[in-house]
Amino acid sequence: MNYKRLGYQFEKEVGEGLSKLKGWYFKIPDTRTMQFTTVKVPADYIWCGPDSTIFLEAKQTSKTRFPLRNIKEHQLRISLKVNSMTATKYFLIIYFKYHKRCFLIRPEYLIDAWDVSIPYQSIPLELFEQKGIEVKRFTAKYNNNKCAYIDLRQLYYINKTDMFI
Repeated sequence: MNYKRLGYQFEKEVGEGLSKLKGWYFKIPDTRTMQFTTVKVPADYIWCGPDSTIFLEAKQTSKTRFPLRNIKEHQLRISLKVNSMTATKYFLIIYFKYHKRCFLIRPEYLIDAWDVSIPYQSIPLELFEQKGIEVKRFTAKYNNNKCAYIDLRQLYYINKTDMFI
C-alpha cells in the first residue's frame, strides 16, 4: 500500500472542498519535489475568505489514534505564530480512515500532548471529538469518475465561534 498516495488523495479532497467556498485558495507546492531548497512548507493550503485567512495542513491516518510523528516541529512553531495574528488562523484537518471521520482542529490542542523526546506518541479520537469540529466527506460520480471532497463550509464561521477564537 502506498501511504504517500493516500495522503495525496486526501489533500486533493481538501482542495476540492476549498474550491466550493467563496474566496480563493491555493496549494502550497511540496518542497520535496523541488531541488536545492531549504524552505519548510508551513501548510498544504491557504484559503482567503471574506473575513479571514486560513492555513490548512491535511493529515490522514489509517489508525484509530493520530500519531504525533505525522506533524513536523516546524509546522507546530509556524502554527503558533500564525494563530497569534488577528485575522489569520492555522488548522489541521485530519482524516481517520478507520473510522471514516474527518476533523478540523487547532494545533494548540495537540501541542500539550506533543513531546519530541517520546517516540510513537499518539492522540486518541476522543480529543478530536471534544476539541475539534467534525467535517463531512462526500463522494459523488462525475462523468463516470468517482470524486470525493471535504465539506469545509465551517471555515466561514471560524471567527464567529468561541471554540476557534
